[in-house]
Amino acid sequence: MKLLYVILFHKEPKQLFRLVDRLSAEGNHIVLHICKNVTDQMHQKVKAFFSTYHQVHFCERVRGTWCTHKTVEAMCNGMKYAIDHQLEFDYCSVISAQDYPIKNNAFIQEFFTKNKGKQFINYWDMQPIINANEPYYNTILQRERVDRETSKFENYTFFYRDKIRIEIPGNHNAQAKRFLEKASNCVKKLVGLIIHKRKFLKGMHPYGGSDWYSLSYDAIKFIVQVYEQKHHPINKFMRTVACSSEIYFQTLLLNSDFRDQVVNDNLRLIIWPKKNWHPDIIQSKDIQTVLESNALYARKFDQQVDQEIFDLIDQQLLFTNVKTLNSST
Repeated sequence: MKLLYVILFHKEPKQLFRLVDRLSAEGNHIVLHICKNVTDQMHQKVKAFFSTYHQVHFCERVRGTWCTHKTVEAMCNGMKYAIDHQLEFDYCSVISAQDYPIKNNAFIQEFFTKNKGKQFINYWDMQPIINANEPYYNTILQRERVDRETSKFENYTFFYRDKIRIEIPGNHNAQAKRFLEKASNCVKKLVGLIIHKRKFLKGMHPYGGSDWYSLSYDAIKFIVQVYEQKHHPINKFMRTVACSSEIYFQTLLLNSDFRDQVVNDNLRLIIWPKKNWHPDIIQSKDIQTVLESNALYARKFDQQVDQEIFDLIDQQLLFTNVKTLNSST
């Protein structure tokens, strides 16, 4: 079982070096996307460090500003590099440089061997048929989630200099109190008379989910084939969708012949706070949660916040006796 890792990097090179070392195993390949936002000095430092690593490769870079379609481009550039350069792999895991394995390489390889043919990606329906009789939709949280997800593609999203986010026609702010907030609502209403909120792509159903996933060679090849078609409807549509990397891959796979292979599990341990859309930084205090997890990888980590957690994972998970799988997912 040969594995490919596409890693998105934008900070903390020492953490990246450690991550790559832990993922390195015979037959594995690693394709790095170094975000164009990093300094030239950091870029050269990373390339110099890996200059003798024959299994580490570098793909075409983009400026991976959060929430833009550039994240899709960064991921697909890594996949495309692997396909174009005929790197041999059975499964590809797309991760960030703030991730870390919580199972050793032998365990991970055995897992994918036993689950060959499955696509591991987290997803949810972005346009469900809301049925009042279904308990799932009888909570405010779930209704808000459906509304939040739908707004990602209903509006046309643009970024000015990769910093200022502009949504057209935009969403009405019901809590507006300040003059500028109320004025913004008025502008949105006027724009909405000319530019209406759009529907999703005709003939495709929208699915959203997490950025991070593990897919088979065939699924990766399919994604690259679609991505290379610049005028493909989904590519044209997604360029102005907010957080398109959380929609693009799920929608492609679940509207394709791969739909029956998809497992709604991205194999990642992510600790979510109660009131925030951003995951917690995993720290030493979370080691028991990590030890009890069935996931293969965890995120996110930050060595500036907690360095000890890496040593704990190494000592208690990565460098212990090789475990074996009792059953497949």
